[in-house]
Amino acid sequence: MPKYQYGRDLSSVLKEGMFLSVIMSEIKQLREPIDLSLMVHNLYETSSIKDKKWIERAVNDNVRSLNQNLSPRIKRINDYITLANKMLKGLDFKHDIPKIKISEVLTIVKKRLKTIYEVENAQDMSNEHFHVLLGQIFEKPVTAIQNFIKAVDKEQFEEELVKLSEAYKEGLRQALSVCSIGYYSTSVFIAGKTAEEAVNDYLEELFRLKKLDEFGLSAIKFKDKIGKLLGKGKITEELYHRLSNIRIDRNEFGHPSKKILSKKQAHLRIRQVAEIIPEIEKKTNKLRLKKV
Repeated sequence: MPKYQYGRDLSSVLKEGMFLSVIMSEIKQLREPIDLSLMVHNLYETSSIKDKKWIERAVNDNVRSLNQNLSPRIKRINDYITLANKMLKGLDFKHDIPKIKISEVLTIVKKRLKTIYEVENAQDMSNEHFHVLLGQIFEKPVTAIQNFIKAVDKEQFEEELVKLSEAYKEGLRQALSVCSIGYYSTSVFIAGKTAEEAVNDYLEELFRLKKLDEFGLSAIKFKDKIGKLLGKGKITEELYHRLSNIRIDRNEFGHPSKKILSKKQAHLRIRQVAEIIPEIEKKTNKLRLKKV
């Protein structure tokens, strides 16, 4: 699968580029003209007008108007789905989004809006059944898109997580779990805390081998820890600056912040942690092989 800047791939771009969200939004908006026509139809059903021919003409006009409204909308949605499926073919995901069958929708619409009930309970039951039938049609592409997004979210970090030892992997899994339920700031804090744990493990090995004067890890700030590592030549300036960015994010989002994060931004920060920890862990493991 081709990678782009910051390790993002085509699946991420497709998902995060809002294209699939637009399709789901368009499908949701199909409910509006349908509900409006149904409301009008319910008025005809409960009307005291005795002119059956007038009622019949009104019902036919209502059906015709709704069909004219729905057909181009569904066609546009299906065009979007066609484009999305062409893009999905270029991915490693074996995924296909089903189109909405216009004929099925219009058949259900026509059947409901041409049915006149005189009993109130029968009308309510009919409306409920009508919504269920339409929901079954509309939910197919929506469910397929949601399943794809879940697959991308899982796949997104699989390559990075597999490089980590179980201790650090668990920390990032917790960050991703918290992120998945909308706590984006907290997820960044957890990821940053996991990065500091990796730094602490590296420092402990340096202490053990007397390569660095020992100090209390719980009594010193993350900033000073990586500053000491840089000062003693145990990390490069490039690694120091990357760790500094993670530290700044961790501190900012570990407390109430005016800055609002999106899921996309949180994922980017978690990925940065996932990419940097193996570099630190590699240094730690080399030291572990050495005896005092």
